[in-house]
Amino acid sequence: RLKVLEEMKRAHEGYYASVRNVLRDSGRDFELKKRMEGVVAELIRVPKEYETAVEMALGSALQNIVTPTEQDAKYVIEYLRRKEYGRATLLPISAMRPRTLDANEREACRVDGFFGVASELVGYDAKYRGVFENLLGRTVIVRDLDAGIAINKRARGAFRIATVKGDIINPGGSMTGGSVQKREFSLIGREREIEELKKRMASLAEGLAARTAEAEAAEASLSGSNAADTFWLFIENFIYFFSAKFVKNNLFFAFKAHLCGFFKAYAVANLRDDSSSALHCRLQSYLLPALAFFLY
Repeated sequence: RLKVLEEMKRAHEGYYASVRNVLRDSGRDFELKKRMEGVVAELIRVPKEYETAVEMALGSALQNIVTPTEQDAKYVIEYLRRKEYGRATLLPISAMRPRTLDANEREACRVDGFFGVASELVGYDAKYRGVFENLLGRTVIVRDLDAGIAINKRARGAFRIATVKGDIINPGGSMTGGSVQKREFSLIGREREIEELKKRMASLAEGLAARTAEAEAAEASLSGSNAADTFWLFIENFIYFFSAKFVKNNLFFAFKAHLCGFFKAYAVANLRDDSSSALHCRLQSYLLPALAFFLY
């Protein structure tokens, strides 16, 4: 899914042909690239619950191209004309002025179902503040049309109102709404989903690394156990050889068994660095009877 979304982003799918073409050309034309900051849809960060409201409120402005200055905007317009790519709207940062609600208009919004001014509910880099306060500074987001109508009456249709379902009450009172066409992705939703998928993949990679470390630790522990068994086999064979040469009575075989048990437990303790009281008890249970047999 992430690969598909990133490929769609690289191909600028979903944009008008004129915008898509100029964005594509900027990838290989440095002079053109430095004249553009990006497209509104790529420069804004919108919480998932407000995506539909913001997308409907911005409409085609989502595809406006942001430039540093008016001269940069002029350059891009001339480029579009020269290439016969069509038309696009440019937003020079140096020329964009904030359009926000005044104190009385904010007071009119104090009704149940008001979520906030759109420009204050979204995220963007500080240098784009003038752009987004111009686009969304006089748009408020509400829960539903009932809340929107109440605010519109109090504010006398002075600003745009958007519901979380995408219905719009325009300045002056006209209303736009209905069903929203279901799509696999939206321009602003695609940016959010890419970031979410990247974070999820990073989290999964960390989990996989932790599991791998645990598996390696378990394998090392198993190797230590095998080394202890090898050491134990050596001690047992040594004692068996000793008993065959010098001891003929059955008592020594009991001594051998306890002494071998002691060596085995001792080897495991050293190789695993196990100093628990339970293991000490095991060592004593082997060693003391072995000494008793030896003294006997």
